[in-house]
Amino acid sequence: MTTAETHANQRSLTLLCWSAVLAFFSYSMARSPILPLYGQTLGLGAAAIGWIVAASTITGIFCKLPAGALSDVYGRRRMLLCSGLVFAGMPFLYPLAASEQSLILLRVLHGLATAIFGPVAGAAVADLFQERRAEAMGWYTSSRTGGNLLGPFVAGALISVVGFHLAFTASGLAGLAALGAITLFGRRLPAPGTLAEAPQMADKSRRAFGEMAKGLREVLRNKYILTTSGIEAVEYFALGTVEAFLPLYAVSIGYPAWQIGVLFGVQAGVALLARPLVGRVADRVGRRPVIFAGVVAGGCFLMLVPFVEAFSLLLAVVMLFGLAEAVATSATAALAADFARPEAYGLALGVFGTIMDVGHAAGPVVAGLLVAAFAFRVTFAVVGLLLIVAGFYFIALVPEPRDLRVAVE
Repeated sequence: MTTAETHANQRSLTLLCWSAVLAFFSYSMARSPILPLYGQTLGLGAAAIGWIVAASTITGIFCKLPAGALSDVYGRRRMLLCSGLVFAGMPFLYPLAASEQSLILLRVLHGLATAIFGPVAGAAVADLFQERRAEAMGWYTSSRTGGNLLGPFVAGALISVVGFHLAFTASGLAGLAALGAITLFGRRLPAPGTLAEAPQMADKSRRAFGEMAKGLREVLRNKYILTTSGIEAVEYFALGTVEAFLPLYAVSIGYPAWQIGVLFGVQAGVALLARPLVGRVADRVGRRPVIFAGVVAGGCFLMLVPFVEAFSLLLAVVMLFGLAEAVATSATAALAADFARPEAYGLALGVFGTIMDVGHAAGPVVAGLLVAAFAFRVTFAVVGLLLIVAGFYFIALVPEPRDLRVAVE
């Protein structure tokens, strides 16, 4: 690769990173803490709010794998533009929703944005960088996390000052900015096929999905990949519970929206800072003990949440939960890939992400039923205990990949 091509790819990555910051800033502004609090103002109960928060993640369960596969056939540019249109349009519709059903529909549609953008943007980075690919992926991932970090801060402040409607409008404006950045990035990508090539592209699409189905069957027979994906799903089950019901708990003990935004911002910020360091540690000492420690510690801290009322203590507990969550999830994707053949890395991580989304979606739904029946303390205790039990199950069942290789040799 020439120096000019390297610089061009670096500029493309910069545009993609700005696209990710703006897109996930917009998306997270419309999620936490605004969505649970908005649902509460409409008179919705805990179970309904759980379904609303989960709805967008359910979209990801069904759409991430097809979105990545379709981008291989029809081009990254077209798929990214589709996601940008959803990022830009959906937030403006939230103020028009006045029922559980309409909010669930909006969340399902809004979930298309991240379900498409995530796998396709990652594939675009892989296209651009043969060398320094991990570094480029790291910049892209950090950009997403940065957007998720800023969103709750800004949304919480806007709710307190100007109310829900203008906060959703601000989310939409950020989505429009993301659409602009995505469009500029797309122009730097290779042009997709023309309509005249549609028959050949359709045939290529059928072959691609056939190969995907074959590889998928292989991955689904690997118990270690499935168990590692399962521990990630349990971790995101707990995270989904926090996203949906930490705002409602904080409101119940008298905290305003801007302070709730601080809680979520600090949680995301700790995770952003901790993940690279923890990943390095996991490479040296092994992934299993790191994942186990994070999952069990996260369960313990989660159980403390509804027993803490002083804001400084609540902030500390949420920060420690965010740290534990970062420790647990920093090594899980790498471990899942360790158990896969190099030719099946993409499918293994696709299955991993889909199972993770199942847990992320189930968390708010199940927790909503628990909150409605037993209130916050029982709910957080049950979910925390689930994390701890899952951690011990994982460490007992899953070996280190290097131990498997030694046994085979």
